[in-house]
Amino acid sequence: MKNSLRNTKIIVFSSIVIGILIITMVIFASLDKETSDELTPELTETPVPTEVLTANYPENAQTATVLVIYVDTVNQTFTFYDPNKDEAFLLNYNNTTNLMNKFGQIITAAQVSTGDITDLVYDSQTSELYELQFSDDYWEYDSVIAPDINTNKNILNINNINYRCSNDVIVNSNGDLYTLAELYTIDKVNIRGVGERVFIIDIINGHGSVAFINEDEFIGGSLYLNEDFAGQVTENMTVYLPEGTYDITIANGELSGTRTLTIDRFGTAVFDASEFGTPVYETGTVDFTISPEGADLYVDDSYEFYQTGLDLTYGEHVVEVSLGGYVTWTGTIEVSKDYSSIQISLAEGTVTTDGDATASLDDTSTDTSSNTSTNSGEDATENTDGSSDTSGNEDSTSDDTVTEPEDSTQDDTDSEESNNDSTDEGQDSTDDTDDANDTTDTSVNSGTTTTATIKWFASASVMIDDIYVGTTDSDGELSVEVTYGSHQIYLLIGTVSVPYQIDIESANPVLSFPTNISAEGLYSN
Repeated sequence: MKNSLRNTKIIVFSSIVIGILIITMVIFASLDKETSDELTPELTETPVPTEVLTANYPENAQTATVLVIYVDTVNQTFTFYDPNKDEAFLLNYNNTTNLMNKFGQIITAAQVSTGDITDLVYDSQTSELYELQFSDDYWEYDSVIAPDINTNKNILNINNINYRCSNDVIVNSNGDLYTLAELYTIDKVNIRGVGERVFIIDIINGHGSVAFINEDEFIGGSLYLNEDFAGQVTENMTVYLPEGTYDITIANGELSGTRTLTIDRFGTAVFDASEFGTPVYETGTVDFTISPEGADLYVDDSYEFYQTGLDLTYGEHVVEVSLGGYVTWTGTIEVSKDYSSIQISLAEGTVTTDGDATASLDDTSTDTSSNTSTNSGEDATENTDGSSDTSGNEDSTSDDTVTEPEDSTQDDTDSEESNNDSTDEGQDSTDDTDDANDTTDTSVNSGTTTTATIKWFASASVMIDDIYVGTTDSDGELSVEVTYGSHQIYLLIGTVSVPYQIDIESANPVLSFPTNISAEGLYSN
């Protein structure tokens, strides 16, 4: 009885141990299956050879497991690649060709795609395709990133399993074919093959590159991809990335810049860093010739030494020239050439000009006439556009401004007497002018013109409202057409430029200007 009880206990204990062992083995087996499922190809059962493959076709019919390269439904042809023979060949199909999926169901040619692995029955002599069926004897790995490919040994290793992978294996990307050398380690691919041989690699997500140019100021700085640090900026740098859109930033000290670039498969995007570097401005050299000597020059409110040319950026600059006892000149110059020059002469007085003057520069000599001296004689005709408007000169020139014919006559008479050129004809002429002025209709429109006679030194240039109107003759006279109203007039000779404000209120006025001016050797009592 005791032996029987003991035997029963032993049996029960043994059963428990065996049960635990069985459960443990099942658990480990399921875990091992889960870890290997991801990279284990799904191998279908080897299909039972169908008798129709050879029974219903000519004796010279051949069979092969090949890869579809191209489908031409217009000309009814297929192009295949046989990895065993390492050759491509073309076959014709027609309505009698049997096209089937791996289950033996009839399909159309449009359902056959590049990259399909198929079993064929065909006539190599006539290039006629008898039968095409999707192969059921192939394996496939999906979404493999950075496949381990040894191109020297022609081996592709996945999950510690080696497959033969020649360098001319087909690499397919949306119907476009590439070589194995064009794959990159960041590409995501599907890999298909039969037995131990890789037939095709399909690119699911490929790569592109970013080439950096004009990055000299950023070398040694940092590179960021979507705000994540991605490395150091190096010279002539090229970065390979999975296809997609990225915010790419480079930074070095206070310099930084970001571009949003789309990386296309097998494409190259360019990151031009030039606009993020230290700004480079185009400059031109401007030579200033200023009279009298010792005048101060300010450009954009900055004091400048002008004994040598100044390098100024292209564009407008505000210029001010001043000296005690002379009228301050203010104007604007436009720098748009490699080299320009400008002459400025200050008139005696204490009034500061308005600052609305504008001067354009030439690469030979551009003169800016305001209440200042520029160039003399006929040279002034070349620079009328560069003359500067001035205002505020009435106070400094009111004593010299001729507004009454009687004053003009007296000045004219004095000038003629000092040069021994005269008679009383000048006075008579002026008296005639006075009579004309007394009878002038004061209701004349401001746009009406009249002839004014200007008297000053001989060979003097005359500008009215910044427009060159002519040069006085040997007698110091010049007749010009002017409109009624107020005008700014400049008389230029040698290095002297004298501004006046005149009012034309009567017909045919004679305007005589003072000649008791001393400058640069020019003198008259």
